[in-house]
This record gives sequence, structure tokens and C-alpha cells, in this order.
Amino acid sequence: MRGRLTQSQLVDLGRAALVSVSLCLDDCGSLTKCQLLASEFYEALRRELQEEDGCSEWQAALVAALDRCDLATARKKDSQALLVQLSQAIDIIDGSNQPDAWSVAPPVKTRPMLRLIQGGLA
Repeated sequence: MRGRLTQSQLVDLGRAALVSVSLCLDDCGSLTKCQLLASEFYEALRRELQEEDGCSEWQAALVAALDRCDLATARKKDSQALLVQLSQAIDIIDGSNQPDAWSVAPPVKTRPMLRLIQGGLA
């Protein structure tokens, strides 16, 4: 089990993940592979949050960064969203964003998918 990471170590880990994901997408890698490359950063954020005591601004930043990572994985077919959300998570941890910018934007509405429901005659 690793010890606690400093803020700069988390930022460096996030930037390394962002570079890896960018290179993977440039090489036409699958979105699943890109998410796997970013998972080390996500897991480090989760570990830090679990080890954080009390209610602090750092804990709020960790929660906001994890929300960005969760939002990135929720959009299964949008590789650009993965890069944007990962970058925003890094900015939150780095302190580049102010706490009022940490709220997660509502998901973009997409057209509904029509499906055929098969059934028998009554």
C-alpha cells in the first residue's frame, strides 16, 4: 500500500495520465484502454479521499475531481469528454479552479434512441 501523496504528486500523476490518454486517442486506441490508462489517477484520488480526515477544502477538491472523473466515464462514447473532464480534474487538484467552478455541469442531452420492442399478438 502506498503512502499519502502530496498535491504536486497527484497533479503530476494526473498530467501523466492525461498525456497517456491523449497519445492513446491519437493512436486510435479504444476508449476503454484510455480509461484504463487514467484509472491510476482515479484510484490515487480515491485513496487520498479515504485517508482524508474531517471536512476540509482539500477534501472538497478531491470530491470535485472524482466527480469529474466519474462524469468522464459516464460518457461512454465521447473521447473528447474524457480529455476535458480529466483536464478539469487536474486543474481542481492543482488549485487552478476556484471552488465555485467545481460543480459538475448537467449532462448534455442527446437524441433519444428508438428501439423496437418485440411482442406477440394478444
